[in-house]
Amino acid sequence: MREWTWMLNIEVITGGMFCGKTTLLQKKIREAQRVEFFKTYVFKPSTDNRYSESAVVSHDGDEIDAIAVRHGMQIVHHVINDSLTAPEHKKVVFIDEAQFFDSILINVIQRLAAYNCDVVIAGLDLDSSGRPFGGMPSAMAMATKIHKLTARCKCGNESYVTANKNKKNVVQV
Repeated sequence: MREWTWMLNIEVITGGMFCGKTTLLQKKIREAQRVEFFKTYVFKPSTDNRYSESAVVSHDGDEIDAIAVRHGMQIVHHVINDSLTAPEHKKVVFIDEAQFFDSILINVIQRLAAYNCDVVIAGLDLDSSGRPFGGMPSAMAMATKIHKLTARCKCGNESYVTANKNKKNVVQV
């Protein structure tokens, strides 16, 4: 294990809903899986079961198998324990819907980095009120690369924040 440094490969994919975060994450997962000496790990929060309990699924139905975890530190334990079986491989850890890991996300990233893992996370950076969401803003501050994506609003403008509709289907901004 190495000490924490700021010279890490931490990549954040963020933006509002329907902007393509998961699609870009899946592209990066597939790219890493094609590299022979990379060992890839894909995680998602177990609370994200909209499309699948055991896969990262984009809104267009594209799926990549993932390990669902209840707590962010389960990611660290899984990667560290598995690393003992593949010590010669470069570890690349992918996390979808990372905003649901809240403040523990920073500890997860730091622990993985201490074990020389590259980390790529995707998640919402802002809630529907435009306030920072979960641990994503701190993760963005630590990142070596950030992809801030936008969606297209029904009005035609770019959307940076996810709209929140109440029970009467009225947008609350």
